[in-house]
Amino acid sequence: MAEKINNPYSNPEDVAYDDISLYKEIISAGTAIQRKVEEYNGVFKEEKFLIREADLLNLNIAKYNNSELFEQFEAASFKHQSLKDNLIEAKLPLESVQKNIAQIKVQLAEQKVALDQINDSLAHVFMARNRLKLIEGDNCYRVQSHGESITTSQLSVGERNAISLCYFFSRINANVRADQAYQRPIFVVLDDPISSFDFENKIGILSLLREELEKILLSNPESKVLVMTHDAEMFQHFAKIYSDIEDRRGSLAKSGKSAGPKIISHHYQLISGKLTEAGTKSFNDYAQQLKAVYNYAVSGNQVTGEDNRDLEIDYAQEDLFIGNTMRRVLEAFSTFCFRCSISAIFNDQDILNNIQAEHRDFLGTFMYRLVFNSESHSEESIRSQPDSNSVDFISHSELVKTARLLVVFMNDLNSLHLRKIIPNFDSEVVKVWGQMAV
Repeated sequence: MAEKINNPYSNPEDVAYDDISLYKEIISAGTAIQRKVEEYNGVFKEEKFLIREADLLNLNIAKYNNSELFEQFEAASFKHQSLKDNLIEAKLPLESVQKNIAQIKVQLAEQKVALDQINDSLAHVFMARNRLKLIEGDNCYRVQSHGESITTSQLSVGERNAISLCYFFSRINANVRADQAYQRPIFVVLDDPISSFDFENKIGILSLLREELEKILLSNPESKVLVMTHDAEMFQHFAKIYSDIEDRRGSLAKSGKSAGPKIISHHYQLISGKLTEAGTKSFNDYAQQLKAVYNYAVSGNQVTGEDNRDLEIDYAQEDLFIGNTMRRVLEAFSTFCFRCSISAIFNDQDILNNIQAEHRDFLGTFMYRLVFNSESHSEESIRSQPDSNSVDFISHSELVKTARLLVVFMNDLNSLHLRKIIPNFDSEVVKVWGQMAV
């Protein structure tokens, strides 16, 4: 080797060696090296196993040392899951609650709209914004008069009627969009809507009715309105309202605006329990009622027996309404002839002095029964109580007697008045009736 190093360009001498023996040595050395490598790598494999074992042991030690914390964690996890379930359950009715809230908001909005409509109508009736108005309360309306809160018991019958009427019209279009108001077919029934009002407020009510009925009748040709009244003056006014609405429809049609078919109104009068056609120009309620009372009184003479004496009967169809008719006749008579109320006519000595002396005491006492509950179409109706007039519960014979004595009473005070109004008036028959008052 040293020789080769010293003489690198020289060829070394051949070296004698055993090829087979050398190969074996090489194989043996390789095997020994491989074994050593495996032994060395085996140490690392065992180390990984030991590490895993150590990690597992550490986890078990940690679990043991922290077992209480794990129990708390499991309890907290269970509670968390329970809360999540409760939250899900609590959210289930949320949609329903939200819908209810939305409905309540709509109702509140409608209440506000209705309140504004009612107050506008009341201002229309009384021709003053603060004369009478409603304000919002807790799920109710509260009343103010001239800016001060009052109870409903402090309202007059006329004021209660006005509020009821305005509220009624505000409810016609409940749950209907503003642009569709009055569009659906409507059937409106008004029973004596103008009762217990003074003249000024009657004008306001009539004006409101004129406006509302026009909206109803012109917005849908199928809409109908039925108005009932026992007041001849109001009968005429309503006939005029229908005529005005038809004139308005004609004006709209002429201007090219759609106004629907002609407004046709029918007028009827209840006579002896039957509806008959009534002409608006010649209609005279007082005269018709006075004739009805006189004919009812005379009818007692038509129910006779074989000996020509009156027969006692328990009931006649006219008994149902004649009590109210007699009260209205007496009220109109006292107003037209003496400018006093139905009760004042029995308390005015100047009036009573015009009655025949032999009739005076009896008639003053007997006829006073017509005074009680005479406002059967006003305060009682607003309180939704039945008409409890005393005259309506007496027998047929007593009703006939009352009708005859009423004619005697009016004849003593103004006989010419009766003769001019009642074509078949028989003063001799009335004179005979007068014997009952002696």
